[in-house]
Amino acid sequence: MNNDSAASDDKIAALYDRVIRETRQTYGDVIDEERVMRVASDAVDELVLRQGARVTNFVPVLAMRMVRDTITATASASEDAEPVPTT
Repeated sequence: MNNDSAASDDKIAALYDRVIRETRQTYGDVIDEERVMRVASDAVDELVLRQGARVTNFVPVLAMRMVRDTITATASASEDAEPVPTT
């Protein structure tokens, strides 16, 4: 049973790593590293912990949508913000 939970923990850790890496690649030149870590982690937390996603195949895609929405919303609120990539 420990092997199953360890594999699950590894899979969840890989989700966080992937979303953080993709957030850094996409938005790293627009926002600072602390914000990259926070918005990426918050998005994965929302999907995995709060919503209890059981099928994690689409979590990175959904998390990146949430990251984009969060960053775009805060950039829109700030008048002197740089344009945010939407890809």
